[in-house]
Amino acid sequence: MMNRALEPKSVKAEFWKRFSCSETMLTLLDWAAGLERKKLEEASDPLCGGVLAEKGGACVTLWGMAMAAGVRAAARIPDRERAIGVTLMATRTAMSAYAAIVRQPN
Repeated sequence: MMNRALEPKSVKAEFWKRFSCSETMLTLLDWAAGLERKKLEEASDPLCGGVLAEKGGACVTLWGMAMAAGVRAAARIPDRERAIGVTLMATRTAMSAYAAIVRQPN
């Protein structure tokens, strides 16, 4: 497991080093959770305006929130199925709030 400090200087360096905000945000979330999942972090790249933007997808802010909710739920809730349920509930709530603000689902 990684043990990196989320200090402003190291966070800024990660944003300059990586291609997309989605990969960067997942990397920083992993740092905060003490995880190292390089392949998953790199795989999140299309969430940043790539594949999803072409289909009217939402900003990485929503994806980042969903990923953060999952990381936090997994760390706090030992029962995997319950952690997934809590993550989905948090994601649905955020999506509803987003849709109400922008007046469209995506």
